[in-house]
Amino acid sequence: MAKKLIRIYLWLTGIQNFFFSFMFGVYVLFLLDNGMSYLDANLINMVFMVTIFILEIPTGVFADVLGRKKSVLISYVILIITMIIYFCSQTFLQFAFAEFLFGLGACFHSGAFDALLKDNLDFYKYREDIGKVFSQGNIVRQIAVICGGTSGAVIANYNLRIQWLIGAVGYIISFLMVITLIREENFNGYRITWRNFCTALRKIWKESLANALYNKRVLNIVLISACFMTGVQALNMLWSPMFEQQLGIEYISIAWVGISVFSLLGSWYAKRKLKNDNHFQLLVYAVVITFIFVFFSSLLTGGFLILSTFWLHEIGRGVFNPIHNALLQNSIPSSVRATVTSFSSQISHAGAGLGLILAGIISAEAGIQTCWFISSLIILCSLFFIYRINKS
Repeated sequence: MAKKLIRIYLWLTGIQNFFFSFMFGVYVLFLLDNGMSYLDANLINMVFMVTIFILEIPTGVFADVLGRKKSVLISYVILIITMIIYFCSQTFLQFAFAEFLFGLGACFHSGAFDALLKDNLDFYKYREDIGKVFSQGNIVRQIAVICGGTSGAVIANYNLRIQWLIGAVGYIISFLMVITLIREENFNGYRITWRNFCTALRKIWKESLANALYNKRVLNIVLISACFMTGVQALNMLWSPMFEQQLGIEYISIAWVGISVFSLLGSWYAKRKLKNDNHFQLLVYAVVITFIFVFFSSLLTGGFLILSTFWLHEIGRGVFNPIHNALLQNSIPSSVRATVTSFSSQISHAGAGLGLILAGIISAEAGIQTCWFISSLIILCSLFFIYRINKS
């Protein structure tokens, strides 16, 4: 039964990432095509970041108290509605509302999906390392994203709106699979009242703050991610308009494949080195590699030269995420691991929101490459917090 559950998990991971990634490579182009500016696009995306920042912990309490399967199903319903609203939207306020719903759906899904798998595997006496399952899921996700993102970029040559309906189809399939194929075998819920919910919420916040704000090592690890996320948001939001301008929309699919492949190479390298190498050293390498190639991307001329260095910076980002996560998890006491991880995610999204504002203002006033130059310096500042970890 455990192997069957793992197969369902991998299929779900592939399906939802394949269909949703149809708009990955053309999201900003879609907003621009509907009259939004770079600043508008970043402000719309910031609604998502703010929603995550505010609601991640409360929705986590919901999943822990009322059930992970319920939380996942609610997330799919919200995300289906989000895709349809995005398909119909044409104004800033409509896009912002859709982005709020997207953040809400992501909050209900975040953590609950993996927790549901872990609880059920424990119930079925699964003895192998759960990390292997998550690693398989990551590989499936990367492959699905490459295929879906490439397909979406090809479709963008003819239509920039239909991708949202395709994303809705993926979430409908995922909803049906979860409700019919997955049971919640190892969950002990209890009768909930508003008072119980508020008590649980206060407890989570107290534990999270106590073990993050007052633990200098953990706090600096959290701040590394926040600083790094501030720097990379300009890259996330502006790569497609940059390469549309430099190379033409027909090259967006090629750019997307390269981004995904080089990020996957970085993740593969990190996986090989996690067991033996020093985490701090690898984190320094990740930041320096990202900085160097973003710096060159901001200075070079010629679309293919810029694209080449942009691809190479993805190696550093592919290394950064698993190394940072491993360092964070190894530094958190087991009793509060989930809550501090949620706190870290909140602070990272706050940094991402700041990065979106800066990227929107700077790119509008000085251009994309100037924005990327400043982003490279912000990324380099992450080294300061890495240095502080060794001092704490």
